[in-house]
Amino acid sequence: MVMAGSPPDLVIQQDFSALAKMGMFEPLDEWLDKKSLFDVSRDVFVKSLMDYSKLDDTLYTIPTLGVSYGLLIREDWLNKAGFQLSDLKNWDNLLTAAKAVTKDLNGDGRIDRWAFIYPTSLSRFAWRHAEIMAHSNAFRLEEVEENKEKYIELLNFIEAIQPYIPLGSITMGLQEAFQAYAMEKIGGMIAGSFFVANVVTMATEPLQHTRALPFPLGPSATNYRVPVNNAGYAVFKASSNKEAAWEILCYFTSKERVLGHAAMINLPALCRKESQP
Repeated sequence: MVMAGSPPDLVIQQDFSALAKMGMFEPLDEWLDKKSLFDVSRDVFVKSLMDYSKLDDTLYTIPTLGVSYGLLIREDWLNKAGFQLSDLKNWDNLLTAAKAVTKDLNGDGRIDRWAFIYPTSLSRFAWRHAEIMAHSNAFRLEEVEENKEKYIELLNFIEAIQPYIPLGSITMGLQEAFQAYAMEKIGGMIAGSFFVANVVTMATEPLQHTRALPFPLGPSATNYRVPVNNAGYAVFKASSNKEAAWEILCYFTSKERVLGHAAMINLPALCRKESQP
């Protein structure tokens, strides 16, 4: 639509950097400094989510939802296998618990319950899951040269957890992984705070026993890390209705709209002013 000269005015975008680098998005710093009908200003947003909306220190999206990532796990299955959530401090702990949770429940020689799932048929999710595990070992995937040993540790961990992952996960995207979790075939997975909204439409029972925690520490890590990003609204630079688009954007990111949306699917990007550092 942009190339055809008929761009939309607004878009909600999670991974915005490619379009921003192509020059398609309007920089929003000056717009945010203007008075809005809906009291949208810098100090009402969570700082980390605003930071994620920047490229080269320029603001391109106004966050409406926040996403945090970690390990979602069936606490009841973990407890029945003799473990507590507090036992999952590191990768070795997770591997030990995964072995105990993975079971042939009916004795037919086939595993019915798997401890973990890693859906890899879509590169986006395959990469994201690996990135979150890399964070738990104190590095990022693009930091190759300076982190070769940590990379090897990560690859060895992924290999070690394979016996507790269904083979079919290599054909799965995130939707199929959520379905497997809802069907109570899977006891743990990496996901963001959108997890509940995706599973609850299929089943509620697993959610009663599901807990979220930072992914356990890798051998090179000393501190837990929880990656965050956001979904936010952007204005197309080629829009011919920028003033109106900005007011609509502010309406969509106002307190009432954002909290209602967040209650259904995610974390709000808004914060109380007094909670800001």
